[in-house]
Amino acid sequence: MPYIDMLDPLQPPVTYHLHRTREWTTSGSRRYLYSAREYSDKYSLYMLECSHRGDNQVTEADFYRVAEFPTPCISVMLSGIEKKDGSAAYKSRCIHLRGPFSQPIKEYPDRQQKIPWSPRRFTYGGRRFVWKPGDPHDDLMPESLYEYSKDWAKPGSRTGKRLDDAKPKRLVWGERAKPSKPLGSYTIHFAGGIDQVFRELLLASQMVRQVCMFTAME
Repeated sequence: MPYIDMLDPLQPPVTYHLHRTREWTTSGSRRYLYSAREYSDKYSLYMLECSHRGDNQVTEADFYRVAEFPTPCISVMLSGIEKKDGSAAYKSRCIHLRGPFSQPIKEYPDRQQKIPWSPRRFTYGGRRFVWKPGDPHDDLMPESLYEYSKDWAKPGSRTGKRLDDAKPKRLVWGERAKPSKPLGSYTIHFAGGIDQVFRELLLASQMVRQVCMFTAME
């Protein structure tokens, strides 16, 4: 049975508002805090924390439930990438998320270190999912998540592009916040019925990707 059929159509989407702050440490590195607030945009429920120095890319982060801080519920590792210019932040990377499960969830892009980040594929609970661009004309937009059964090499592609039979319904999607909100603010939605552990995993993935994008916006 496809995962999408397990969603409850009577439950409304779950929405979070994402906001970032940046702090300079005395050692010269940047420290990023990225919070996820509930639908009213008043109370923070989750926080992602990471730091980087100079031109070095973000390679790890911790995702917290605010009520349980400072104990992370998900630890995130990212593959390294050579940063020659600002475009490096837009190049695809592997993301490994380790949380309340025996093995880390490993997201692998179809094309390593190529622009854009998506598609990026992973398996959860024996089911296959793929992140795709939320807006093909805006790399900073949060990605959209779909379930699929099989994928195959795109005929004629020399760079590793792949095709798949992804279901049309999005499980996750997002958009930029209203113009009145600060740069780096977004809204992200999860289809109703996605269990909390999976939702937190997906939220951590999107938040760490957005933080990597912020390094190109400085």
